[in-house]
Amino acid sequence: MGRHNLVLPFFQWRFDTDDRRILEKNLADKINYLSKTSAEETEKLKEKVKTYTELLSSGRLKDDNVARKLDLGLLRYFAVIFGFPVFLAGYIGNLIPFIVPKYICDKLIKDPRFYSSVYIGSGTVLYLIYFPILLILAGIFAGWTGLLLGLMVPLTGYLSLFYREIFWERFRTLRFSIKSVTNKPFINDLKARRREIKSILDNINIIKG
Repeated sequence: MGRHNLVLPFFQWRFDTDDRRILEKNLADKINYLSKTSAEETEKLKEKVKTYTELLSSGRLKDDNVARKLDLGLLRYFAVIFGFPVFLAGYIGNLIPFIVPKYICDKLIKDPRFYSSVYIGSGTVLYLIYFPILLILAGIFAGWTGLLLGLMVPLTGYLSLFYREIFWERFRTLRFSIKSVTNKPFINDLKARRREIKSILDNINIIKG
């Protein structure tokens, strides 16, 4: 919830300031301080957050839609529309590295704590094998043109992941906008609950000593 108070750039992985780390550190310090000084207030905060997140889930909404608007929203819609061919090319070109690691993890990993590490590890090893084979086959069957197209596969693969993030973010934003019209009291209740949680956190003053 704290992260969602920040306005993210179009490329969400790029941060030019240290604001996010400072925010997270301050928030963690406040929660730790509250848990040590008042178990009762900590439980109240937990219940408020739990109720809020359950309401979000029941409405199939995300906190970031309640918290803020992303910048360049119109550009994101254009990216969804005109970026689809690039997404399709990247997805097809990287289909094997996309689906095989997930299949391996779903079948073999029982403990969710190891899922992401195995997914990344198996995906990396597979790509180191897949990409050279793809380049060789492209060069054999299509010459220099195929080789150049093969070199585009990693780039389009990354862009397809970026496209998917924007697509689902725009989809959730559209759903939130529709619900703001069709069920305005529900949205107002969510906003009020979020403001209350934020106010509690803002009013936690850490006394050192």
